[in-house]
Amino acid sequence: MGDSTTAAGDLRPFLYSSGRMFDLTARYDVVNANAINDRDEIAGRTRDYRAVVLRDGTVDAFGPDDSTASRCSAVHMFLAARSTTPAG
Repeated sequence: MGDSTTAAGDLRPFLYSSGRMFDLTARYDVVNANAINDRDEIAGRTRDYRAVVLRDGTVDAFGPDDSTASRCSAVHMFLAARSTTPAG
């Protein structure tokens, strides 16, 4: 996981996996990636400043646009994701 600059000069977060780079903004609308854990879950934020956790190709977003919750650290995002995910 890291950042890369597009041909247009935009800075984008990416995930490198299986020999390929995946643009997280184009694919999942994640504009900032803060952390990745050993389960390949990525903590970050969306364009509207919501905290997100990307896992298994699914994005879980938390809080209203530009919320205080969205400005928390990557560690707190993972804790929030674990505590607010419905059982199932």
